[in-house]
Amino acid sequence: MRYFTGDEVGIVKGVTFKKPAPKDEAEERPRKRARSDKGDDAKDAKAKEAAGPQAQIQAFGAVDREAEIQLLAWAGSGEAKQIVVARKGGWVQYLDAEDGTIVRAEQCFVPQLEDNGKPKVNKNLKPEHFVGLHDANGTLITCTDTGIVRYINPQSATEKTLPDLHATLSQDLLYAMKVHPTKPHIFATGGEERDLCVWDVTNCKESEKEGELRKVDCIWKAKNVKNDFLDLRVPVWITHLEWLKGGNDAARILVGTGHHQIRIYDTTPKTARRPIFNVDMGEYPVRALAVTPDMSQAIFSDTKGAMTAIDLKTGTLAGAFKSIAGAVTDIKVCEKQKHVVTVGMDRFLRIFELAGSRKVLKKVYLKQRMTSLLLDEDYVDEEAVNGDGEKGGEDDDLWEQIPAVDDGKQSKTDGSGKKKKVKRKAPVDDA
Repeated sequence: MRYFTGDEVGIVKGVTFKKPAPKDEAEERPRKRARSDKGDDAKDAKAKEAAGPQAQIQAFGAVDREAEIQLLAWAGSGEAKQIVVARKGGWVQYLDAEDGTIVRAEQCFVPQLEDNGKPKVNKNLKPEHFVGLHDANGTLITCTDTGIVRYINPQSATEKTLPDLHATLSQDLLYAMKVHPTKPHIFATGGEERDLCVWDVTNCKESEKEGELRKVDCIWKAKNVKNDFLDLRVPVWITHLEWLKGGNDAARILVGTGHHQIRIYDTTPKTARRPIFNVDMGEYPVRALAVTPDMSQAIFSDTKGAMTAIDLKTGTLAGAFKSIAGAVTDIKVCEKQKHVVTVGMDRFLRIFELAGSRKVLKKVYLKQRMTSLLLDEDYVDEEAVNGDGEKGGEDDDLWEQIPAVDDGKQSKTDGSGKKKKVKRKAPVDDA
């Protein structure tokens, strides 16, 4: 298992955990000490903590705040697996997952500047940035908070399954964009006063004027919930969304909002456009969101640092994850090991139990505040596998070379394999 993180200073870090080398019995034997010796207690506690899985960190890149990592995604598979990195300033890079070399680079947008040379910002004082990143068989798919969508095929592509596209959604203040899990020409977006919309890039209008961007047509749009008990309109603020995988026709979308709501929308035709599941959780905006493999629970974090699991059938609290000191910026669920992995503003990567006590299993301090996370569940530590195999083989050969020792004593047994009792004769007196 391997973990990749992206941080605000532009460094991609690969983290693996390895078991410590076995110690001799003499070293493992506890030494005698007085109970009142608190200094030895502290040393033993540190030694016990150090005896756990050791984290090995591999860093790609150099410190550069102008190259802040905003999103991470996977491209390719197997030995050709690459990391797609969306950076501040509009650049997207494909990095080799083994050594971090740049395989491909694309500039998806050029930051707009004010007259004084500073970047142009929106009403939340944020410059243009990525809110969606995806790779579909080599086709790069991106979306920015200003609604600019790019579909970029590689130059070496001979057959293009997706069109090259540079279009606009005619929306701004977007917070999240996710591509359909099996249909990459379909994606969903949401933002501040931008309710959930589903788009299809095959339905694009040609620009009316020369030099203008094409416009993507919305094929489904959510309807706001009913007014509250004071008959006031409920504000819209989508901060995160995830497609709920249900075969090739995945049509349900899980949404987290800035008003601490968890919702599920059904985007199939001839269904209600209001959420089919709506529950308020906590008091702070939802920051990150993930779904368990069986789609029964959603795990979300808020801007204060709390992380909670909610049952998607009953809408009740399923459990909470403790030992978090800062806001969690990204959550991933490991399907094979049944773990929850998080990164956040407190600079720690943590691995939790998915169920049960939800305790922290492993953690590592990574120095910078992290923004995104990737899991490589197919990674196998070759050194550990080869090392264990070679060691076991040498031991077996050594034991086989040792000859059997015959001390000349044979135990008498009966037919059932049990030892017979041998009666000793009494000594004979010759006198």
